[in-house]
Amino acid sequence: MTKNQVMIIEKEESVRNQLKSTIENEGYDVLAYSSGLEVETYLQKSKAVGIVIKDLQALKHFHKTNFAQESQALLRARVGRAEGVNEDRYWFISKSESMQKVNEVISALQRESMKGSAKEPTVLLLGEAGTGKEGVARQIHAGSRRGNGPWISVNCGDFTEHSLESEIFGHEKGAHAGAVSLKYGALELAQSGTLFLNEVTALGEKLQSKFLGFLEKGTYRRVGGTEDLSSDVRVIASTNYGIGEILEKNMLRSDLKASISKFEIEIPALRNRKDEIVKIAHTFLEAAFSSCGKRFSGLTPEAERTLENHPWPGNLREMLNMSERIALLWKGNGPVADQHLGLQNTQGSAATSEGFKMSALPSLSEDGYMDLKRKWSDRFEYEYLSAALGRHGGNVSAAAREAKIDRSNFLRLLRRHGLNAQGFRKAA
Repeated sequence: MTKNQVMIIEKEESVRNQLKSTIENEGYDVLAYSSGLEVETYLQKSKAVGIVIKDLQALKHFHKTNFAQESQALLRARVGRAEGVNEDRYWFISKSESMQKVNEVISALQRESMKGSAKEPTVLLLGEAGTGKEGVARQIHAGSRRGNGPWISVNCGDFTEHSLESEIFGHEKGAHAGAVSLKYGALELAQSGTLFLNEVTALGEKLQSKFLGFLEKGTYRRVGGTEDLSSDVRVIASTNYGIGEILEKNMLRSDLKASISKFEIEIPALRNRKDEIVKIAHTFLEAAFSSCGKRFSGLTPEAERTLENHPWPGNLREMLNMSERIALLWKGNGPVADQHLGLQNTQGSAATSEGFKMSALPSLSEDGYMDLKRKWSDRFEYEYLSAALGRHGGNVSAAAREAKIDRSNFLRLLRRHGLNAQGFRKAA
């Protein structure tokens, strides 16, 4: 197992799948097995084991188990890169001038939460993809009186409307063709904690109405269910769109928008945080080099200027991916220079397909085929996706059709590589 993996051994398939999904939503890679025999087969190839969860029979009570309280400490001590890595990846909460307003609102929310006198208000986070909205949401959760409760995140854009309803509200066995067992929804799993709805504008009209009903009444029904269930959760939502565009295009019902945005926080794009771009790059690069067992010796002045002038359409995610790519391929001893950044072909809009140069590959005498393939597959994906978005002016549907990839899978790849379609639309 790698340092951020969790192993589950659970004979009940429905529980195993639910538990796997829940822990994956927390940001971990999960290996799920039904028996010790399967694990033995795996361990013949890999002796390293991080956290093992065995025979949890009641997923509904998962977050009430010791794992919920001990996972962070256990994973920090035994796995190394657990919740803490999110501080590097998405929890980068700055104290710079450009983030001052964001920090002020977060502090105000935390103070009010700790008073315990009223129900915590909903929060709507606005900002381009990759700006760290989930990190801000996690910070709000961690600093609230619900901080020891569960954190459940749902990426609404990853689901069809049909499956998204089950993901949020759960479903009864036999509720529809795919409902082979009872499924606990995010609202149930987030009891006494926080539910984070990423890409909330992906909710269809039916789901918007149903979720509004929950916010107003505090009760809901699973898909196919007849029993009214209640859940005490704090809702934080996010969107990549601005309020003006949301209202103009009727992406959200006005009453739902009002209900989920008692507080609105707009996260600035990385290109508008010039006072700390170099500082953030140092933070990401130091962490990436350290995880590869290598020493980071700083940046050249030219590299720093390139970082400050780059438009960063993928924001923090793009910088993180750049840092990890540099660290993975690094074979030198000096500071990271301009040519190592790999940003020259992404200035202003998108990289072209010519950006992927075989001449830039390390010598074949240094790395075998499989190592090279692993190291450069991410680079190829980034270049390809950038070129496709550039050719179609940021139109995700058109780019996905060209790539012959389902739109939802195309969006997952964009998130993985920190690419923001909106940045390509601006450049088109």
